Amino acid sequence: NYIYKLIITHPKSGITVTGRTALIVGPLTINTPNFLSKASILPKKVIPLDFLSAQNGRRYQLVLRFKYIEYPNVHDTLYVDWQVFNDVVSIRLIGGDDMQPTYQGDGLYSALKSKIPVNPDITRHAISVDYLLSVGSDDLNTYMNVTAPSTTIIQERPSYTDISNGIGLFTGVYDNTKKSVRHLAIGTAMLDSLKTNQNTANLGF
Repeated sequence: NYIYKLIITHPKSGITVTGRTALIVGPLTINTPNFLSKASILPKKVIPLDFLSAQNGRRYQLVLRFKYIEYPNVHDTLYVDWQVFNDVVSIRLIGGDDMQPTYQGDGLYSALKSKIPVNPDITRHAISVDYLLSVGSDDLNTYMNVTAPSTTIIQERPSYTDISNGIGLFTGVYDNTKKSVRHLAIGTAMLDSLKTNQNTANLGF
């Protein structure tokens, strides 16, 4: 619930730059899928996500972390991260709004194809999917909008800073990986899809 202030004084010139930001208070709560669910991310399906917005949070990012192990050389658990979205924006900053974005399940299978090498000597076992949800502040959202690649003939973009007497970004980001990450075992339907989908059928799942 604090406002944090940044003060930097150059040791030679004596010039001082300042910034201020509110940390994301949270909590960042995922409602769907719930803890009792099993991961059922299927191709050609629209997958729902339901979560409550965080106080002071504006821009949301979801990464799905697909975990698996390989045989016969079982060492550490391996994983592939798929960034589902990073541009879901809440209208208000007070928190508690019901956010219900959706995404296409095919994206995960394409990510697995691009990041896991084909090896006929290896058998793979899918373990789980983690839902890593992050939220950035209003300032971070503004910065990302301003610095996004231009889609018009005008390529020069204005600079953005929330630093006084300088250029930079001092802001807050919150994620759910410490306390409330949604960790789901792979469901039967998804296991079948990993074996038969054209993007993953030759990966040994």
